Order: sequence, then C-alpha cells, then structure tokens
Amino acid sequence: MTLCSRYLHKIDIKFNQPKRNFDGGLKKCSGGLSIICQPGKTLEAKTPCELEADRLEQAHIYILKNCDKVFPFLEEFAQTHENARHLSDVEWNRQFIEWFKDRVAQLHKGDDSHMMEELLSLSCGPTQYLRRSNGYVVNGYRFHVEDYDKKLRTQNCGVVVLGENDKDSENLDYYGVLTDVIELQFFMDRRVVLFRCNWFDVYDKIK
Repeated sequence: MTLCSRYLHKIDIKFNQPKRNFDGGLKKCSGGLSIICQPGKTLEAKTPCELEADRLEQAHIYILKNCDKVFPFLEEFAQTHENARHLSDVEWNRQFIEWFKDRVAQLHKGDDSHMMEELLSLSCGPTQYLRRSNGYVVNGYRFHVEDYDKKLRTQNCGVVVLGENDKDSENLDYYGVLTDVIELQFFMDRRVVLFRCNWFDVYDKIK
C-alpha cells in the first residue's frame, strides 16, 4: 500500500501533504509592505471581538514603528516637528499618527503604486472590529494562547525575544506567555496579526 500510494497524484496522502506546522509560506507582496506579507496561519475558528480605543491606538503605532517603509516618515516628523520632543510618548504617538495619515494621503495623489496603497491603508488605522484566535503557526512553530494551552498535555504558549541593551551594555532576553492572538483589519482588506503577551525579563525569571 505504501508503494502504491507513492504513485497517486492529486490525492492527499502522508507523503505529499504539508507538514503539521506548515504556515503557508510568504504571501505575494507584488511590491507591497513586508509587514502585510508575513507568513503564518491562525488555528481554530476566528472569533470577532472589539478592542478599546487606547489599546487600538497602541497596536497601530506599534505596527507603524515596526514597518521598514515608515522609518523615513518617523525621521521626517522628528525633524519637522521640533516641539514634539517635549511631548509625552502618548501625545507624540497621536500627533505622528495624524501627521502620517495626512502625509501619505498627499503623496498618494501623485503615486498610486501598490506600496503607496498599502501605506495609505496603514495610515488610516485598523478598524475597531478585529478577530481573535486560540493559536498561530509561523516559521514552522505552533503557538497556543495560555488559556487554550491549559487543556493540552504539551504547552506551546511560551515566547522569548531579544530586548534592548541595559545600562551594562548586555542584551536582555525577555520571556513571556502568549495571552492573545489578534488579527487587525485595515482599509482595502489588509490584515496584520499581533501577539499579546505577558512579559518578564531574565532577572525576574531568576528571582
């Protein structure tokens, strides 16, 4: 039966089916933003939910500050708004979001490229309604949120990232527990997936 199954085409068998943690590969960017073309797929059904306005704003500015194509706009805003350095982080973020939206809308009038359309989509911000899932598969790894993980024998809710240097110029590894996987929806059907985690640094872990 194993020998015969190797000659079966267009039929899903254990020899040709995707691996369990296959994330679908990179999405087609066509000159767009890499942050929207990241690989990955959600696990289980997506549940509609809402996010408070302040948390939605935090998610929006986090996405903008982690998008390579937005870096020049961040520098331009800092140079043209000298008074912004005296603002609090919350007020600085809000003013940048408003300025970035107007700036991209102005540039979009003379540039209708695919990348500019996606920048326009990001600048408008995510909708209030998003979707939540119990897990996510990306880069060959499977993650579950903490509440869902409690029902399983094996745990996949742990995450770790390399943090910024501390005062002694040493890298800090930040460990965390995945508490939520949310999919933000933007204008023109663009989507970005974010992990929400509870973090603690390596020193907290030792203590």
